Amino acid sequence: MSGAVILALGLVLGATEAPPAQVRTAWYWESRGRDDRAAEAWGEALAAGDRADALAALGSWHARGGRLAEARDLLSRLVRGWPGSPEARQLEHAVEIGARHAGLLARAREAARTGRLDDALARYRELFGAAPPPGHLAAEYWEACAGSSRSVDEGVAGLAELVLRVPASTRYRLALARALTYRPSSRLDGVARLEALEADPAVGRDADAALRRALGWLSPGTEADLHLGRWLARHPADAEIAALRARSGSSSAVDAGYRALARGDLGDARRRFAEAGPGDARALAGFSLVALRERDYGTARALAEKARDLAPAEVAAWEGPLRSATFWDLVSRARSALSGGRAEEARGLLAEASVQPGADRREVELALAEVDEVRGAHAEAEARLRALSVAHPRDGVVLRRLVDALARAGKRGEALAVNDALARVAPSLALDAGPLRAGELRDRAAALRSLGDADGARAALDRARALDARDPWPVHDLAQLALERGD
Repeated sequence: MSGAVILALGLVLGATEAPPAQVRTAWYWESRGRDDRAAEAWGEALAAGDRADALAALGSWHARGGRLAEARDLLSRLVRGWPGSPEARQLEHAVEIGARHAGLLARAREAARTGRLDDALARYRELFGAAPPPGHLAAEYWEACAGSSRSVDEGVAGLAELVLRVPASTRYRLALARALTYRPSSRLDGVARLEALEADPAVGRDADAALRRALGWLSPGTEADLHLGRWLARHPADAEIAALRARSGSSSAVDAGYRALARGDLGDARRRFAEAGPGDARALAGFSLVALRERDYGTARALAEKARDLAPAEVAAWEGPLRSATFWDLVSRARSALSGGRAEEARGLLAEASVQPGADRREVELALAEVDEVRGAHAEAEARLRALSVAHPRDGVVLRRLVDALARAGKRGEALAVNDALARVAPSLALDAGPLRAGELRDRAAALRSLGDADGARAALDRARALDARDPWPVHDLAQLALERGD
């Protein structure tokens, strides 16, 4: 994962009030796989007052243990305090599954163990539905996501959040480090983290195995050579890694180009790659990355394809740039088609983008929601945005798009609730709540008028006018009400 993504997650977690000690204790025991001790801590947290996360976690623990009466009691408290929340949906699903949890989980784990990751993810989803994964399953679920090309970014983000939540957990840190090695863009970061974990007695053996595998995926260059050299210093008899290091030498110009790219100096990177000549696949892949940074996606794709055709065996050099360039070229062409009024062409391009390895499903679904809106399929757009808000409950862009869709549909109460959540996650993206509340009050006033409660309607309209003085409609409705009453 890039530093920017981890920083963003840190800001999200840091923007909320620090959780109490009992919650942090529960998180700690979940990271150790001790559900019983985590349940004790969640119970202690509830002793200080109801919390949605504690009610959901403790209720789920009771449900999977077959103690459905206790689970339903906690569910009723959760629904009263937080109706429609992700935690409520999570616990409702856990009560529905009940004691079948163990069998379903065993099948999910077997599918993951044998490499059938898409099947494993589907089986995990049977356990918790559309809600976020519960704490006791979060690590293994996010690592399975990271292992699938369709959800690697989502998996890395989920694991990074777990590490931020329980920084001392070597289990979480190992899972994140492994996941980071699955993406070319974060592979060196993952390798460095695995090196740091090798000496840890709790996870050192697993870290060592993951590190050796990841070393074979590194693109040739100075940094790869350093990591390979460190491995050989600890494992001098490893002939396969020694041979890999011997083949990893590359021109200093290309290495300098990638260093320039890393510091954001695109001009210097372009000059360095040019020095390597047109026959160097790594240089062509570097040019592709420069074009990606400049959002020239068509050029980036053509350059990455040329690098692939020039050196098909050097997958590590061109695979990452080609995946990214192909995906973003398709999305860019779809947006151009949509801007030109060719909605069906845009849908076709987005469908193609969605099946690319490592596709950013969030970006595709956001773009498809735009296509739906242009086509007038507002209900379909709203459904997509609702699903995205469940999958990405802390994504400010997703939440803002959902607020706008709900407001356009006249669902002001729901829009207000989502806008409140948005204000906690990304205050700069949240709407001024005044106009939304004023609109909701106008709807309430209309309902009261239909019931003959003119005084109640007037009070609601007065409050609406106070909330949004620029909106003429409350004044209009007040005048209509006065005429009806003969005032």
